[in-house]
Amino acid sequence: MSRVNNTHWLVNTPIAHRGLHDGNKNIPENSILAFKNAIHYNFAIELDVVFTKDAEVIVFHDYDAKRLCGLHTKISELTLPELKALRLCNTKEKIPTLSETLELVDGKVPLLIEIKNKGKVGHFENTIYEILKPYIGEYAIQSFNPRSLRWFFKQQPHVYRGHLASRCHRVKLPYYKRYISKNLLSIGLSKPDFVGYKIEDLPYSVVTKSRAKIPILGWTINTKSKLDHAKLYCDNFIFENIAVLKGKLG
Repeated sequence: MSRVNNTHWLVNTPIAHRGLHDGNKNIPENSILAFKNAIHYNFAIELDVVFTKDAEVIVFHDYDAKRLCGLHTKISELTLPELKALRLCNTKEKIPTLSETLELVDGKVPLLIEIKNKGKVGHFENTIYEILKPYIGEYAIQSFNPRSLRWFFKQQPHVYRGHLASRCHRVKLPYYKRYISKNLLSIGLSKPDFVGYKIEDLPYSVVTKSRAKIPILGWTINTKSKLDHAKLYCDNFIFENIAVLKGKLG
């Protein structure tokens, strides 16, 4: 099977982090409204997907509903109907499913889909792919979990994969896991087509060496200084706040 798309957009189109939201004031992150806003400006969309109790794929960043919906319950303990009854950030916006998001975007802009999976690999990834399978449009997947990426490499190698990492300065992980992440030691397992690296942690020699072979995406750009930094050390970037892009994309 041929690859689902090419990497042109991955290095040429700015990517709106969780859609083009406004810091969750009126346009919540990972909402239909945020995706419509990104489409309006012709930006690619980065979004996150998690699994519900009833094995539905929803677009949501966190593993629990507290920050965005005020409910201190894990997403994995809630069914889709229960989640649909919630509202994002005290707005009228509901949590979208991946299917609903694909129907809205409909190939208008590319999608960068982050798989949020801390559990067993296989069922979740296969469910995501089955939803994506009939989709006509450019997309890629990415994850911090190299095993999720490995699943796609083995089962659906035509899907473009991005390996997410950082130097883990403020991440609560055992030292060996932080060392593996910051030095990209698991890319032999994940076999990525690109790497997404935290912009504050660049430049870093390991990432510079990887850039000679595959594109580097910097995340998350929310100031003009970070944008200038990304232009030096990355091939593209994931951003928040459209104001940082004004007059800076030439």
